[in-house]
Amino acid sequence: KLSSLPIENAKISIKDLSGNLIEMVSTDAKGKYSFESEIMDKYDVTAVKEGYLQNSISIEGNQVSRYLDDSDILLSPSDYGVGGRVLYAENDLPAEGAILKLFDENGVLVAEAVTGPDGKYSFGLESDHIYTLECIKFGYPDQEIELDTKTADATMFKSDFRLFKMEEGTVVRLDNIYYDYDK
Repeated sequence: KLSSLPIENAKISIKDLSGNLIEMVSTDAKGKYSFESEIMDKYDVTAVKEGYLQNSISIEGNQVSRYLDDSDILLSPSDYGVGGRVLYAENDLPAEGAILKLFDENGVLVAEAVTGPDGKYSFGLESDHIYTLECIKFGYPDQEIELDTKTADATMFKSDFRLFKMEEGTVVRLDNIYYDYDK
């Protein structure tokens, strides 16, 4: 159920139409946010807050007033959630700019976020679903985990991702690989 009440400290990511991140900001106590950028035709704006389902809207720049149209992003509370941090394994410092993608059981992308300077992320999840959460950072191997709200004992999953630098000569252990020779 959507609410029009202001939500403080929601993370807002602003992207251009090519998907390039322009800025990340947080909402204030009144649920408002602002950012400075050259006025373009359109922006994709995504709001993320723990305990809520992610939502995105497109907003248009106003060339006359040089301000963006006043647009609300409505978030609906979620029954489940996942949150954590993305950290560099060698020093436990937060990893800014890591991309987290949440997929449903059919492989459909349902939410995406980029970590800020604190390395934190969060997503709302719906009940009775199985999700795959993927963490991507250039120069590091991709990682993923599975989240099952059908059989979960808790309503909040906590998962930190630790990024290990891949360098030449690094030994990687692979589990058994099975081939289907009938294909």
